This record gives sequence, structure tokens and C-alpha cells, in this order.
Amino acid sequence: MNKGWGVKHWVFQRVSNALIVLFAVLLAATLISGVSYESLQALMSNPLVKIYLAITLLFVFANSILAAWQIAGDYAKKLNISSNVLVGITVIVSAIYLIAGLKIIF
Repeated sequence: MNKGWGVKHWVFQRVSNALIVLFAVLLAATLISGVSYESLQALMSNPLVKIYLAITLLFVFANSILAAWQIAGDYAKKLNISSNVLVGITVIVSAIYLIAGLKIIF
């Protein structure tokens, strides 16, 4: 394995987390300002918001797979199954969330 992968994974996870936190702040600001169908519709009709949400979903998808890969080794040994099975399950579930989220956004 390339020695730089650990740093790249760490940086990727921090960027992913920053995008997720920014989404939470955006959502909290929308909730605080008063949620109505019109306010949510106005927020979601903005093309920049749609692009941001799609990018955030892609980062969440990749982040969940990376986290599963990092954690699977420990739990796979305890469950006596292949770590690839746990990562595969994560990929499937994450892909379902990604597809559903993109359908909602667009």
C-alpha cells in the first residue's frame, strides 16, 4: 500500500465531515427561520444548493465505504466473516441511500 494513502484518507474524511457539517448548518438555519413548504421549495429550487447536496451525498457515500473498509477488519475477525462481505454490504446500503438522495434532490 502506498505510504501516502493514510494521509489522503484522513484529509478526505475531514473534507467530507466539513461538507456534512455545512449541510447541518444550512438545514438548521432553514429550520430556525421557520419551515414551510415554500421555504423548503425555495431552498431546493436553487441550482447551487442542488449541486452542493449532490456533491455532499457523493462524499458521504465514499466516506461510508472508506469507514467500512477501515473498521471491517476488526469486526470481521470477531464475526468470523470476510471483511469484504462487510464492505460489500456497506457499498450496497450506501448506494441505495445515494440513489434515493439523488432522486429526491433532482
